[in-house]
Amino acid sequence: MRLSPSLLLALVLLYAPLLALGQILCDEEATAYLKQLSAASANYAPRSGRTAFFSRAQLKYGLERSDYLHRWGDRPLLQDTSFQDLGSFTVSDGVYSDIGFLNPLSYQTMAGVLKRFDIDGFAFFPGAKGRRDLYRHCGTPGAAIAVLPEFTYSGFTPPGTAVDPALLEPYLELAAEALASPQAYRINSKIVITTYPGPSKGNDLVFWAALKKALIERLGDHFIIMPHATLTHITKTGGKNAPYSKADIDAMRESLRQWLRVVDGYYHNSPAISNRRYDRDTDRNFTIPILHSVLAEPEFQGKYLAWGTKIGHANCQLLGYSLDAFGTDMLRGTVGSALLAKADVINLVEWDEENENTCFRPTINTSFSTGRIIRYFAAQAKNATPTVLPGDDPAVPNLIISSRRILSAGEALEIEIVNVPDGTAPAPKYTLDVRLCNLSGQTVHQFPPRQLATAELTAVVFTVPTPDLLQHQVLIPQLTVTAAGTAFTVSEGLQPIELRANWNWDYVWVKQPLRDLDRSASATLTVSPAAVDGAVAITVQAKSASELRNLEILEGCDVIYSHSVLPDYRETTERVAIAAAFQASRQSPVRLTGAIRWHGAPSLRVRSPKNWPPEDMPEPSVWTYTDEPITHWPVARYASLSREDAASAEIEVDLPGVAQGRLKVAELLRLGSYGFAGPHGFNLVFRLYASQVAMPPPLNQKEASFTILARPTRANAVFYVQTVNQIYQTYRSAAVSLFRPTGATESFHVFSVAENAARAITADCGLLMPLAYDFSPQRGSVFFTPASQELLGVLGGFTPQATGVAAGESIYGNPMDTFIARKGSENYPDLAPKHRQDEQGRHALDFTGASYISVPLGAVPPYAGYEVEMDVMPTEFTAHQTLFGNDSAGFVLGLRQDRPVASIYCNQVLAMLTVTGPPLTAGQWSRITVRFDQQTLSLAVNGVVGETIPASGYQRYPRAYTVGAHYRFGNFFHGSIGRLTITPK
Repeated sequence: MRLSPSLLLALVLLYAPLLALGQILCDEEATAYLKQLSAASANYAPRSGRTAFFSRAQLKYGLERSDYLHRWGDRPLLQDTSFQDLGSFTVSDGVYSDIGFLNPLSYQTMAGVLKRFDIDGFAFFPGAKGRRDLYRHCGTPGAAIAVLPEFTYSGFTPPGTAVDPALLEPYLELAAEALASPQAYRINSKIVITTYPGPSKGNDLVFWAALKKALIERLGDHFIIMPHATLTHITKTGGKNAPYSKADIDAMRESLRQWLRVVDGYYHNSPAISNRRYDRDTDRNFTIPILHSVLAEPEFQGKYLAWGTKIGHANCQLLGYSLDAFGTDMLRGTVGSALLAKADVINLVEWDEENENTCFRPTINTSFSTGRIIRYFAAQAKNATPTVLPGDDPAVPNLIISSRRILSAGEALEIEIVNVPDGTAPAPKYTLDVRLCNLSGQTVHQFPPRQLATAELTAVVFTVPTPDLLQHQVLIPQLTVTAAGTAFTVSEGLQPIELRANWNWDYVWVKQPLRDLDRSASATLTVSPAAVDGAVAITVQAKSASELRNLEILEGCDVIYSHSVLPDYRETTERVAIAAAFQASRQSPVRLTGAIRWHGAPSLRVRSPKNWPPEDMPEPSVWTYTDEPITHWPVARYASLSREDAASAEIEVDLPGVAQGRLKVAELLRLGSYGFAGPHGFNLVFRLYASQVAMPPPLNQKEASFTILARPTRANAVFYVQTVNQIYQTYRSAAVSLFRPTGATESFHVFSVAENAARAITADCGLLMPLAYDFSPQRGSVFFTPASQELLGVLGGFTPQATGVAAGESIYGNPMDTFIARKGSENYPDLAPKHRQDEQGRHALDFTGASYISVPLGAVPPYAGYEVEMDVMPTEFTAHQTLFGNDSAGFVLGLRQDRPVASIYCNQVLAMLTVTGPPLTAGQWSRITVRFDQQTLSLAVNGVVGETIPASGYQRYPRAYTVGAHYRFGNFFHGSIGRLTITPK
């Protein structure tokens, strides 16, 4: 194993007299110094006299939106498509006839949620497009809230230079607008302004000094400016990887003093993170003592403190979004630290950022868990006794149970249970009994009982290794809570937990307060054969004592159907439904002029652009385009035709200069998807559509039964039902799996996090998912694997065009898009590799210039052992080329000159594990085999093994993949690839 300098230093430090404060290493003198500084915290108090809670709101993810399905893995719990029909609203000074940027019913509903959970108001970006619309809503009678404006600034002014006055002008205008708003949050009659994002090069003292001076000169001394700053922009005396010394801490304190002399306070919005989870010790034993020690100095008695808190941070690619919520732990930890810091303002980041799964507002997967916890902290900040939330049933314990909904074998199965005190507990402690049942109702794991104090916000975590549970595939948690001789049991309604052998892309936690469970609900789901190839019939019967707003079928983590009396656009036994997805690179110059013609399809109909109801309209046989731009923002059209027409119909794509060709609908029925690639990353992917386009209005029925046609994405797919009733209580049904034992087994290895060791597993082959990608051109630009639709790739494009899931907002499913945009899209005209067949009949893809394939997160198992095989033929050798991988924090296979190099960043080692293989020959095919079986890492070329090193662990940050390029550095491959397989080992 090759050790980097940072690892060598870390090993040396093991023998030095160090103390760890969370992820921060301090020498003995620094640790003693921090204890001395912490004395200043005892008498520190919020300068404002109270701690105010705000939640940063993007405002663009309104409750009225109906496009939440298949995108972010979560959605607002209070989503209501009927809000789209609102035409006007009234405020105290008149009537607005237009809705504007912010839907008024969405706003009023969310303002009610803020008030219910004692959150003071919204923080927002008035300088972002449309966001200042909040100013005209925030004073609405009955829904008035305070608003905290945040300036967006990411520049840096070198010391000794002047700030251009023109740069200040937009901020002065925003400040004037805030000054005119009675709802703008004030402390001691001054408007508070925070900022986003944080410093990238250092705390910009020059800019903020100039802005502060300009504000006073033009508008008066009416503002408290607290930009996001950081303590850590110092050069440590011992070097980057050295422990902190007393001199380093003093340098931070002096940096803080310089900052406070320029602005009105310090805004801490960088929580300490260790292994993707919140590190309390660093913030509480390192950051807070330093801050308080300076703020307590006489010179800074009039300065303020703001604190940003988190709930988690993850999306469907994990590209830079890697904060694990760990149930409610990050929420409780960061807000608890903010209160210990005695902040004047706590910013809950963020209210409604679906793009990053950071939502503080209620969502379908978090219910009201976040609000319940914030309400407790708000009472604590006021030194008030926690009270029962109006509408709660005090006979139900005020507990929150959280778990991941999907895990891959090797991850620890963790169930967190949190008590939220409200004075209703009948005894000082709860006794918790948790068990896991299989789909037959049998108990397969019984945890030892745990106790939980009822007078405090406390949590226990039940943990079990997953390797021995994989055979059950789906586990149903059950909970019994005992106190004062009375037992309360939850035997159904909790989130099923799916275990997958060697892949997963979903990292969402489901958090269910027991008081937000619909205990009157029930649902059954059955799966039966359908008369349509590749499809199944799913029948659901569900009911509740309260009317149901939502009644949905999920496959894995994706809602495939949300029931309505007006069915959405989907496949039936009589009609074929087809989705056409358009997308290209960011800044793409692609403009469509031409037509898509449907031949032999007189029954053709399309879904109207209106979100709901989805009017089924007759459609001309030609879709015409005139200079229509296509960029990274996804565009989709949906069509259907009779199965009789589908047998002979053809789709002609005639978009000169972009994409041209013909596709038989019968072939699409056989293949499932087909893509046309064009310049600048353009792809037009047609795929069979058997899902849901948009959210319907609330169902408003107490019971319903129905049967739909569905196309499972994989052979061992898992389905279940979830419901939401009129008071937003939720319920999950027992699951149904398509898995049937094959009788054949296979052994492979995983790193078991709970056991902190590698171990072997033997599992039925039907639970494993080896990947073998198809290099033939039969599906055009769709990079196909029969293992699962969720792992389809796209040549030079965006994977959701083919997978139908994880579409996110604009750049999901294309790791290279940011690189291409940064370098200039005009410099990358041809991103899709080209199909060819050689003399031996081998199908291959030629990578020339700058071309690549996007592959979804989860292709290379993050916890299981694997073998990656590629057939490659390089045409030239450069310093660095990438064959397949994601990043230096995961798995990468590339070429260094003529030698293949495989690297893994395992969480157990502080350096890349790297092996090099025998050299390749330009112009000749070679088979590269990387084997990582959780015991060794080896690389072979044509069966000749190069380096082999001991290795085990799990990928530090698994991310989405590319073939033929590196998403950070480019490193484009020059040559041909004819094989890519990934098998468990």
